[in-house]
Amino acid sequence: MATVPVPENHTFFQLEDKRFLALPELEACLSPLLNNEALNATERPSPTWLQDQIQTWLRIDDVFKPEFLTGMIFVTENNSSQSDLSASIGSLPKEWKPDWWITFKQETNSKLRAGPHMVSQGKLFSVYRVHDDVNGAFMVAIQPQSTPGPFKNLHASGDFYTSLGVAVGSRIAGAHAVGKPLSGVRFAIKDIFEVEGLRTTAGNRAYYSLFNPATKTCPAIKRLIDAGAELLGTLKLGSLIAREEPTESVDYHAPFNPRADGYQSAWSSSGGSGAAIASYDWIDFTLGTDTTGSSRRPAMANGAFQIRLTHDLIPLDNSVPSFPRFDSLAMYARSILSLEKWVSVWLNQTSATYDGLPMSIVYPVDFLPVQNAAQMQLIHSFIDDMEATLGIKTEKVSIADTWKTSPPNEAINISVQEYLKDVSPIIDFTLLLRKRLFADDEV
Repeated sequence: MATVPVPENHTFFQLEDKRFLALPELEACLSPLLNNEALNATERPSPTWLQDQIQTWLRIDDVFKPEFLTGMIFVTENNSSQSDLSASIGSLPKEWKPDWWITFKQETNSKLRAGPHMVSQGKLFSVYRVHDDVNGAFMVAIQPQSTPGPFKNLHASGDFYTSLGVAVGSRIAGAHAVGKPLSGVRFAIKDIFEVEGLRTTAGNRAYYSLFNPATKTCPAIKRLIDAGAELLGTLKLGSLIAREEPTESVDYHAPFNPRADGYQSAWSSSGGSGAAIASYDWIDFTLGTDTTGSSRRPAMANGAFQIRLTHDLIPLDNSVPSFPRFDSLAMYARSILSLEKWVSVWLNQTSATYDGLPMSIVYPVDFLPVQNAAQMQLIHSFIDDMEATLGIKTEKVSIADTWKTSPPNEAINISVQEYLKDVSPIIDFTLLLRKRLFADDEV
């Protein structure tokens, strides 16, 4: 627990090359720390108990550092473990031994989170690590909050030129959370989801200037927050949710794709969601939307796992629409196993089991093969592995041929390409945008 002088509300400080943010946790002296859960000793600690805890925290948490071991606060179910704690502290390596430590009895109304804190002038401060958004994926970073209410911008720049500073909470508390399956998990969202207290940009400066801060958080986002996930901020996207390349990003600089030479397109419209999850291991998952590929393309370009949820599986209320008949939520992650777990929480479902496997692998000849021989080799290798693993065969399917043999009545003798050539979400989006921008004119 670091002890430094700080302003009344919050401060930034540095330990070696790492930056931290301290926010007031308790506006009182240390005597009310009966409510603290800093180190919750519910069992009789062994001599190596504390050392094992510290080693675990250093492994799982990017906020906790050995410098915070200057002081320790223990919360116990009773005062009988003083000698055990003394033995456990005595077994610590010299560089981990605290200058001071105190114990308090556990209280049922405990509100403070386990993890690193800072003490200054008798007040306790929560500590957050500040990471640099070096790839420019964020639109806004959010100030951490411990109580419900409107969110606020974190007015902090990064050390990296023109980057934002993004504050993240300790993961230690998440390891002990009960009833919060996403506690300790961090995420960021495409800047079309309304967040109470923040102004939405939809990737467009004119849109931002015309709207006030949101008065309600998008229910799809609130689900995750209620499950314990920590919202870090909002992410960049193509202007007005359109497909946009970096050279076309005029209002806001496009995010950098971390793959290859670092100058490949992150694609869009959910390019910030793809770039962020690929760039930063301090983010666990990101959210985007997919209408006609807005999340599938960035997932491919940035090399991340992504799932496009079934349309309308979770309502998209309090978000900027593009083409509501196609708009769907999407989640990005670096681990497909974690992706399944987090989506299950999001949907409030358990992992499904199946009685049988799919009958075949669909191979769309309308889009394959492509000219890139290396890409086709990878595709065929993947197909071979799927066939061998699942015991199923590949079925080549032609959308064009199927359409030709069974077209709608109004499309007799018209190819699918000709029939759909003018279909676009732009018309629908234009009407929706006009309704939002010119609502006062239509009253």
